[in-house]
Amino acid sequence: MSAEHAPLDNKAAPVQPIPQRRTRILSIQGKRRIFALEHPLWTALERMAARKGTRLNLLIASLLSAPGDGNQTSNLRAATATWLLDECDRVQEQLLASTRGILSAIPAPAVTMTVGQQVIAQNSSFALLATQKLAVKEEPGAGADLTLRLNVPPARLMALLTADPHRAVGAPFTLTSARSKISGIMNTAIIMQSGSTPLFLCVVRSLAEQS
Repeated sequence: MSAEHAPLDNKAAPVQPIPQRRTRILSIQGKRRIFALEHPLWTALERMAARKGTRLNLLIASLLSAPGDGNQTSNLRAATATWLLDECDRVQEQLLASTRGILSAIPAPAVTMTVGQQVIAQNSSFALLATQKLAVKEEPGAGADLTLRLNVPPARLMALLTADPHRAVGAPFTLTSARSKISGIMNTAIIMQSGSTPLFLCVVRSLAEQS
């Protein structure tokens, strides 16, 4: 795995269009009903039905039988949002379990973080680095006392890594506490898992000289 420096790029991310609604007619408890929902919500409902091993109309009938405010479209949106949040929690737990195993096998200080630069796991070497260099005990992202940032726009870093997932990019980083900070270069690679959001795997390659 080769590593190179990531060029800085401050271009703003493109604005995503607002999803359009799709109207569908479904048979709910023997009656034809019309529902208008955004495309992503229909996709989520279809995946929910597949996960539960049932048909879409039976799933919707079950969701609408739960107590609500009387507005069936709003109730469907709320039920779908709740399911998506539960799915995020499930995937997060799976990611934590797998990334902790990867990190424990790396001798150098290392973390995994989301594309939005939220640290979700670290190894013991990274915790030791923070303790020795910054004299703190908190994990990055756990509180305001310790913050880890890659000094490359996430969208630019993501583009470089997805162009060739088998390489690592040297990204400048800053680890800051309430009293001091350290900086250096992290070899950054991407972890792609089916059905989940990509993660950055960041391993400290070098530290800058502290003045």
